[in-house]
Amino acid sequence: MRVPAALAAVILGLIAAGCLWQAGSEVAAQRAYGAHGRQVPAVVQAAAYVRGLGSDITVRLEGGQAGSAGDAGGVVTIADPNGAPAGLHAGQQVTVLYDTSRPDKAVFPSQLSWTRPALLGGIGIVALLLAIGRAFALLRRGREARPADGVPEGGSPGWGAGAPQASGGQPAGYVDRSGEPLFPKQRR
Repeated sequence: MRVPAALAAVILGLIAAGCLWQAGSEVAAQRAYGAHGRQVPAVVQAAAYVRGLGSDITVRLEGGQAGSAGDAGGVVTIADPNGAPAGLHAGQQVTVLYDTSRPDKAVFPSQLSWTRPALLGGIGIVALLLAIGRAFALLRRGREARPADGVPEGGSPGWGAGAPQASGGQPAGYVDRSGEPLFPKQRR
């Protein structure tokens, strides 16, 4: 099945926008945790894994940060449990990055990697370039398909190889759609 060129350009543009948006939001979150987050000791309260990836991980902050986590008594969830280290279990001592501007979330220091935003940004840029290229190809193809100076595709019936011929193989002059010459040959 062949995807129409215009639809391909739109799909590539949407993929590019989505990838670049996600990469930008991940970079912003990493900068926020990197700039304002403090490394805090914590104890894993619960860790649930589905197919090897963390699905729900909660930790209890220890020390002076326990009261700053709101009404939960210092218990916060990991912001991106899929990126959490594997094999966490209840009671395990860990270190998390905690930002008081996000009182119910924390991240592991190992989660602040530039790999995922860089990969998403790269995919987004490639998709954007492909979408722009497809759009230019559509514009160029649209210009080529349009008749130049009002001459229909395939030429005019009055000129060229398909023109009506007079006796002796000479063109009969310009002929309109009715088949009658507009400029009959004048006799001298």
